[in-house]
Amino acid sequence: MDELRKFFYSALDWVKKNIIFVSIVSGAVVLLLTGVGIFLIVDKNYEMSLRTKFDKAYLQYLSGSKDSNKREDSFRNFLETLQEISAVNKNYDIVAIANIILGDIYYNEGNSYSVALNYYSKATNAPSVFLRVTAIFDVAQVHEAMDNPEAALSTYEYIYKRYPDSYLAPAAMLNMSKLYSYKGDSVSAKKILTELSNKYPNSSATYFIDLFSLILTNNE
Repeated sequence: MDELRKFFYSALDWVKKNIIFVSIVSGAVVLLLTGVGIFLIVDKNYEMSLRTKFDKAYLQYLSGSKDSNKREDSFRNFLETLQEISAVNKNYDIVAIANIILGDIYYNEGNSYSVALNYYSKATNAPSVFLRVTAIFDVAQVHEAMDNPEAALSTYEYIYKRYPDSYLAPAAMLNMSKLYSYKGDSVSAKKILTELSNKYPNSSATYFIDLFSLILTNNE
């Protein structure tokens, strides 16, 4: 107890002797914390404004899609809103959502895969693991559509190894098996199916295992 008291008084004496230095440092810390707090508040408000903008455009799109006269205008407005949000240089979930939807739009056109790939790729660092894995899976699917099986295989493999607990890990493994079978590599295809069955016995993807195994056996 005496040692603690001595330490307290010696510290107090040091502060008194260096009061100017302590005041400057304390003031700087307060200013820094205040600045960080303000930045976080402004940043959060900006993110919420983007979410509000997205919601309004989406609701307008839904209501406009029921009216043939407004359908084109509502879609154009929604598309422009998505592109505006996508251009924001912030790692927000709402930005990732905009990029994924834009990727879906161009992917479904069937002739704009490179544009879809660009949008999906921008969402692969989303804060939400759900959105991140969704975007990575979409990237793999675009590689498939662009007849780039090696890139698709490595992307699917990344999902089930890096995010084994994600909802798309079983589907990624199933698609890997399919790609291996297309390449004529039935050994790798069966190996993936076996691993899928063992790791995710309750996944809906396992329903296709017997069918895939039968196809692979017939192709040998």
